[in-house]
Amino acid sequence: MLEQMRESSKNGLTMVIFAIIMVVFAISFGAPMDGCQGGQMGPKFLAEVNDHDVMSTEVGIVFNRANVNNMNEDQYFQEQSKALRAVIVLHLLADRARDLGMRVSSEEFKAYMSDPARNIEFLRSYGQNGSLDGRYYENYVQNQLRVNIKSYEDFKREEILARKYLDLAEMQVGAFPGAVDELRVLRETKVDLEFIKLTPGALAAGIEVTDADALAWADANADALKKAYDAKSAVYKKPARYNVRRLFMPKPGANATEAQAKKLENAIGLAKKRIVEDKEDFVAVTAELAPEYDKESKGAMGWKTEENLDADIFKALDGAKVNDIKEVDTDGAYMFVRLEGKEEATTTPLADVRLELSKAELQNERASDQITKRLEELRARSEKDDASLSDTLDALKAEEKAAAAPVEGDAVEGDEAALPVASKWDGVRVDTTKMFNMEPKAPPSNIFGGQIPAQLLAQFSAWDRVPQIGASTALMIDAFKLTKAAPLAKSIYDVSGAKVLVRLKDREDPGKADAEPKKDGEEAPVDPTLELTQQVRSNVIAEVANPSNRTGWMTLFLYPEGDDYGPWVESIYDEAVRDGSIRFNPDQRTSKFLIKSDAIDPTTAIKIDGLGEITPGADEKGAAKPGDKKTEEKKSAPAK
Repeated sequence: MLEQMRESSKNGLTMVIFAIIMVVFAISFGAPMDGCQGGQMGPKFLAEVNDHDVMSTEVGIVFNRANVNNMNEDQYFQEQSKALRAVIVLHLLADRARDLGMRVSSEEFKAYMSDPARNIEFLRSYGQNGSLDGRYYENYVQNQLRVNIKSYEDFKREEILARKYLDLAEMQVGAFPGAVDELRVLRETKVDLEFIKLTPGALAAGIEVTDADALAWADANADALKKAYDAKSAVYKKPARYNVRRLFMPKPGANATEAQAKKLENAIGLAKKRIVEDKEDFVAVTAELAPEYDKESKGAMGWKTEENLDADIFKALDGAKVNDIKEVDTDGAYMFVRLEGKEEATTTPLADVRLELSKAELQNERASDQITKRLEELRARSEKDDASLSDTLDALKAEEKAAAAPVEGDAVEGDEAALPVASKWDGVRVDTTKMFNMEPKAPPSNIFGGQIPAQLLAQFSAWDRVPQIGASTALMIDAFKLTKAAPLAKSIYDVSGAKVLVRLKDREDPGKADAEPKKDGEEAPVDPTLELTQQVRSNVIAEVANPSNRTGWMTLFLYPEGDDYGPWVESIYDEAVRDGSIRFNPDQRTSKFLIKSDAIDPTTAIKIDGLGEITPGADEKGAAKPGDKKTEEKKSAPAK
């Protein structure tokens, strides 16, 4: 097909048609970054990295990978600034690789592009069938990333050089013998705790609090009361809600034929006539014309807040009255949307719930004090009897039951003494953690395709998360100080609003690090020291490469999820900003976001509107001295 187009392009009329198409395409798609600022068209100059001009088309490769929709203007430029930062970091790393003599051969480039283990875009973007699909690849680069194949592949070569430099850096990481021994002790030291965990909730409900006590508590604890009020913002501050019904009409894809586009246009015209002009029943029309997945619900979206309502729909409904119908035109669909109900946002002032909230807080406070006293009683009795928590609890329950039993002859039918007495130990039980160590519990790297949700990762990787109890740094540290000779913790721990008492049930200490001897007919067992050494190296690399959000420099090769590539890469970036290796174009909004967010010295910004560079020697208007070489180069440089 491409060959036929090339042949036909030799025809004069065809060339004229192609020229018209190119002009239309340039007007429609020629400004993927900051738009047409200052009357300029085409790619925009955003920054300079070691004399390499970073243009908007190159940044668009990273930005368009995410294919994110429904962003407001500020979010749009913030995301573009992240992409700009990622491109700058890639060039910095690639330049370091070139300085070391590294290059990318044609064979290496082909191997990288078709290797899903290294080229993260492979399976996600153009190798979904397991092998590199040329047609799919071309469509992805030209239609989603909006660049030509050569520009994209030049960018990927920079990416390969950056990865080479990072791989070289990882190879330099060693493992000190002391660190290996520490990891072995950390991994092989295990404890099993028995524990009692009590929350004040159920107990608080039965505690009497007078209005006077509650108000006195409120006067003395204004900050705590405000904190409790803010914690219940979901109860006291309810956002506006909208009951919405829509007729959703998906648009044809990028490769749709003219006939498919015409069919949608006719369908929209028919829907508009029936709904807007003829005033037909909206529900009936929607049930008839909606896609199959919307027919059963008849387009009902239910009650939504602004947070979980499509941004285009929310914008269209701004100022709408109930039963108003709005038309919404987006990149992916055309919709007719009806507002079927609206609930205004409401806020209950703190003054209106001051007494109610103070009573609840004072009840919890008193209940917490009672729980602490009970656990202290348990702890003291366990220490006195040198008994487990389970045996101690059984003994206390038995003693209380015996003390509450009525004396023979004292009780008569109907007497309250004959009724069972509620025990303060009712509902208290002893649980165990099972054996665990202090090493962070990381999930398998292959789940979720290696892209682990942050919320799930936090549950796994917190080193101080005690099984069955919760996260507590103090408890985790103290747990491994407990011994069989002194098994009882000296403190009552606060863990996520609960009070916890623990006692050591069992403990395993490290054995020898020697590998087991090889048996006849078996492969030699893995040397545990070697395994630990590899783990220590991985931990060091992770610490240097990954920030707290655990994305690290790997997101350079797909889409930047945060603003931190780890301390080592960030130090390279910061150094380049300080020494002037990176300079930004302040006339482009994408660059402005980055200058502001990174608190970059304005002397590293470039002025390219004919006034020259911003330098310490510039005049008060920011103009450089005449004859500035770099200025002249920028002014005369052709568009890229």
